[in-house]
Amino acid sequence: MLRDASNGAMEARISGQLARRGPCLLLKTGGPDALVLWADKVTIRSDKTGGWRLVHTGNGQHLRDQDWIVAGGGHYPPGAPAQQFAATAIPYPCAAYPAVQIYAAERASPPAETEGQPPPNASPPAPDELSLIDAGSGQGTVTEIRGVSSPREALFRHVVVQRRRQHAEPLCLADVPPKMLTRLRKEFAAIYHHSQCSWRDGSAVVLAETGAPASFVTASIICEGRLCRAEGATISGNLGGEGRYYLLTRRHRTWRIQNTDRSWMS
Repeated sequence: MLRDASNGAMEARISGQLARRGPCLLLKTGGPDALVLWADKVTIRSDKTGGWRLVHTGNGQHLRDQDWIVAGGGHYPPGAPAQQFAATAIPYPCAAYPAVQIYAAERASPPAETEGQPPPNASPPAPDELSLIDAGSGQGTVTEIRGVSSPREALFRHVVVQRRRQHAEPLCLADVPPKMLTRLRKEFAAIYHHSQCSWRDGSAVVLAETGAPASFVTASIICEGRLCRAEGATISGNLGGEGRYYLLTRRHRTWRIQNTDRSWMS
């Protein structure tokens, strides 16, 4: 349970799949798996098959392992100790995961496509050169990225470009596959895996090797056919971060990224 649900509720709209891993209940969203911290009351009941189910005392929803859900809440910064947000002790294997706050969860249908699968009628292999046409960074503006097959990679590129317009610090990308990281390093300087950044004194993100100020970059995405709903964020510290919602659509060889709204800011 969340330590302070009354004052700490986030206002993002998130979705994903519940997954039990040992003693840990996680939310799978297409980005890094996150440990669920409930911001409203739930009870756990056993069922006739020997399994279990979660029951929301507020809305009466019954949720089980592998259920897809939509909920209110939001992700905490990668690397921030989940225990600092929890009301009770977290078992060691679970404390290693980043945390996600969830409330008012409802069961939902799984998406037709997930981030790891290409949309229908995927284009031929991408060319080596990247073409990026950017219409700005404010709400409602549109970026077009060509030559990238993965919508998550397109979102990473967009968030990195936006960040680099104002800041030149090292960026550590959350849950980025090795091949994707290699491609991004060819396009951008000072790009690192999230494991190469850490929290200094629990308040600021630094590059672990040098101690230089840095930022985490997250890219969470769920796709249904050619339409993807996503959240991208940069986190430089407990009081330094911003997340934004995006809609991604694919047309021919181009990802069209629309900035729809700010999801959170600190």
